[in-house]
Amino acid sequence: MTLRPAPAAWWRDDAAVAAVLALLAFALAAGGWLWRADRLVYDAGLALFTRPAPDDIVIIAIDDASIEAIGRWPWKRSVHATLLERLADARPRSVVLDMVLSEPDPDPRQDELLAAALRHAAPVVMPVSWQAVPGEPLRALEPVPVLRAAVGLGAAEAPVDADGVLRHAFVAAGPSDRPYPHLAVAALRAAGESVHPQMALKVEDVADPSPGWVRQGQFLIRFSGPPGHLRHLSYVDVLRGTVPVEQLAGRHLLVGMTAQGLGDTLATPVNGRQRAMPGVEVLAHTLNTLRRGDAVQALPLWAVGGVSATGVLALVAAFGLAGTRLALGLAVASLPLALAASLAALALGLWCSPAAFMLAAALAYPLWSWRRLERGVAVLDREIAELA
Repeated sequence: MTLRPAPAAWWRDDAAVAAVLALLAFALAAGGWLWRADRLVYDAGLALFTRPAPDDIVIIAIDDASIEAIGRWPWKRSVHATLLERLADARPRSVVLDMVLSEPDPDPRQDELLAAALRHAAPVVMPVSWQAVPGEPLRALEPVPVLRAAVGLGAAEAPVDADGVLRHAFVAAGPSDRPYPHLAVAALRAAGESVHPQMALKVEDVADPSPGWVRQGQFLIRFSGPPGHLRHLSYVDVLRGTVPVEQLAGRHLLVGMTAQGLGDTLATPVNGRQRAMPGVEVLAHTLNTLRRGDAVQALPLWAVGGVSATGVLALVAAFGLAGTRLALGLAVASLPLALAASLAALALGLWCSPAAFMLAAALAYPLWSWRRLERGVAVLDREIAELA
């Protein structure tokens, strides 16, 4: 079909429609007004592109089988000491004991046994939680002193979004005068590794959840797959020594709760219809993201607005070139193409939400065709008047 340029008056109408829709797209994207749709697309895309589980990150799961075999939780700290002695013999790269032990055991010998095992199994890191008291700054909850002296420390928190889904983490968090590295960062440092250069801390990425408490270096976690995707070993199997040493040696070992109804579980973009992901598994995905440096890079909102506005301008210009017969097809095709382009970019690690463009594109053809119809009716009325 031969493309014919429209009359100059029609181009003025097209320009007006394009300008209005471009401003709408920019305002929607830059203001984050479509955040629910944005996150729906982001979650679907992240769940779609799974990756092989890393071989050198292993979760030692306090699972239902372990609870049934060892007994009701919480267990004596001597049980964890025995596990750590097993792990020390395997010479792992690092051990993360994902338990908040901020209160001393009623039996001081339990803490002494665990502290001795922590020193033997080094390098071991443990989490620092915090306590919120109304009207007071957040207070860090470190392990009891006898345990604190034998381990590295890392911040353990779950900064969920407004919809309750955990998508990002912070490289450091804690009191403004002495923030703690993220627990995954602490594990890498304990192993003599470093965070990937692309994940370097950015000074400007600072959020203050409470007076005197800071968060630094926000990044989007690159989940490798749904819950259960990473390698799990049962705590009781490792405790009994039935797991070959070769499956533990030279690996990052994360000891944490996965049993139903115990421990922290979180909603993540990759959960799908499965149960929530255990916190220790989120930690494993975070550790893998930090060392690989492949966190999802989200475009700033103003940049998303610019891309959306530019796309709308191009679409309306294409309407004028293609004419009324092809314009509808272009409008319909632009929606799945924008979605596909956004998902393809996400697969490469770049996130640019298509929601603002798609909404403006859905309005483009009705507005454009209405203005064309109005202009055509005006021309026809003028010609009829001249004939009369």
